[in-house]
Amino acid sequence: SAKLLNDDLVMHTVVATTTQCSERRQAAYRQKGAEVWVTPGRGKRVSLLSLMKQLAKHEIVHVLCEGGSGLAAALTKANLVDEYVLFIAPRILGGQAFSMTDSGKGWPLTNCPRLRFENVRRSGDDIMLIARPLTPGA
Repeated sequence: SAKLLNDDLVMHTVVATTTQCSERRQAAYRQKGAEVWVTPGRGKRVSLLSLMKQLAKHEIVHVLCEGGSGLAAALTKANLVDEYVLFIAPRILGGQAFSMTDSGKGWPLTNCPRLRFENVRRSGDDIMLIARPLTPGA
């Protein structure tokens, strides 16, 4: 039983998965109203580049990617992010929960992705940062 896809936008939702996703699970997503795309990938991980190409073929040019540090790191490493929306909450977290990388080690300072802040504003108790990647060498 799918635990997601419970809002009014489900008919506009694409679930991207690999051949590792069972037919039963795919059917559950479809029964909820989502479109299911089986894409190339490694194991259970979708090839992000292939997925972005498939989205472009469907003229989908704005994608919200929500996930953990593994997804954030993979998108960043593949240069697939054109805008970051980051939130700073008045809480201190530790360990990998604080990391934007999949390993928790991060990038070396000399080779880390650089960002340009576009907007900073409050969102309730949090601070929302909107940033864009700088091109290499900028």
